[in-house]
Amino acid sequence: MKSISRYLMGAGCRGLLGKNILYLSWLKNAHIKLKRRNLKNKAIWKKRLCDLEKEYKEIRLHLIRSERIGECLSIYLRAERDARYNKRRGVLDLFIPSDPYGERNKRMHKIMGRHISIVDDDNADFWFYVIKNYKNIDYKKHLFDYKERANLGIMGYLDSDYTKQTLELNSSEEKEVRKKFKVMGLEKPFVCISSRDSLYLKKAEPDADTSYHDYRNSSINNCKGASRYLNANGINTVRIGRYVEKGINIETCIDFASDYYDELVDIALSKYCKFILCDDSGIYLPAFIYGTPVAIKNMTVLDTQSFGCVPTIKMGLHIFKKHYLIHEKRYLNVKECLECDKDWDGKGDYFKKIGVELHENTSEEIEALAREMNERINGTWFDTQTDIRRIEKYNYLIKENLMRYGLIDNLTPHTQIASSFFRLNPWLIDDI
Repeated sequence: MKSISRYLMGAGCRGLLGKNILYLSWLKNAHIKLKRRNLKNKAIWKKRLCDLEKEYKEIRLHLIRSERIGECLSIYLRAERDARYNKRRGVLDLFIPSDPYGERNKRMHKIMGRHISIVDDDNADFWFYVIKNYKNIDYKKHLFDYKERANLGIMGYLDSDYTKQTLELNSSEEKEVRKKFKVMGLEKPFVCISSRDSLYLKKAEPDADTSYHDYRNSSINNCKGASRYLNANGINTVRIGRYVEKGINIETCIDFASDYYDELVDIALSKYCKFILCDDSGIYLPAFIYGTPVAIKNMTVLDTQSFGCVPTIKMGLHIFKKHYLIHEKRYLNVKECLECDKDWDGKGDYFKKIGVELHENTSEEIEALAREMNERINGTWFDTQTDIRRIEKYNYLIKENLMRYGLIDNLTPHTQIASSFFRLNPWLIDDI
């Protein structure tokens, strides 16, 4: 049986025949049967359908990718904004997750459902009824993968002061989170840490070859120095994430991902932590939405820090993987890295083809990043004139490089290069 996603995207979803195919395939795909107990709901559904027909002139269906938290949340932000606008025009946007009955991001869908109309396992029967009976659903014109509209550059101008409202927990959820924090023995303040590995995507998309993302991976144990530093300063560390390949060998860190994983708590950790220390991956999206300070390590392509589907935040730092030119046996400076990355196609094989290895950040660099972020938050970090000169030169090179994307106007970098990174590696920037 094909997935609902393929039916939704398929050419057969047109007109009444398309509605029936959609309706029946959806039921079969989810292994749901209409039972007698649902008959009593039909009177309620009919009234709600009448109310919808009075309020809206049209319903537009959108498929929303739900397997990956990063993709899902970045698309959700645009979806929420568009849905508010369209509602004033008498149009209801209905969002259908690509995995509506799976366990991934189920709690997040509930939170999203307070702001947009999204199908989940509790309301699916009603929306089946609406899709089958609503007078005006234009599949051909409005049925598409919503990711196409959440393109690069759009989210950069949303502010976290607004977006945090779109992912707020209710009182019941807050109470649930506090109980689970207590079970974990977690007290404030704490910092979330994470390192990307391959298992999450293998679980999220088991039928796809996602190995082209492997160049973004890193070792969680390189965060050992950062965790010890934070612990010595009275700050707990918590390893977040889901489906991790290896446990951690860091005695000062709570391994939430391996020992305590819970989707709601995973979201809440990003809200309540002092800052998040993570790789350049979708796991940082909740932190960006909440306006939590973000320290990104192991960034792979330098200018991706300046645009993308994330809101602006008040404090963010990043450091990047060093580019090693194999045949010359040397590292590239910032300008050479940007030149190296200019034809990057989003896949790791690109770097192999041009003879470049990406070397992940060292434990020393990551500890320095954590220290700098902590001190910046505390107001005890001070940039020297040399630091300021290096940051300005780096930003100029990034901005110059982005001209080819047409993003030069109103460019707002999401994070700043960490001064500590250039202090440890002055050759990256000084000799340009």
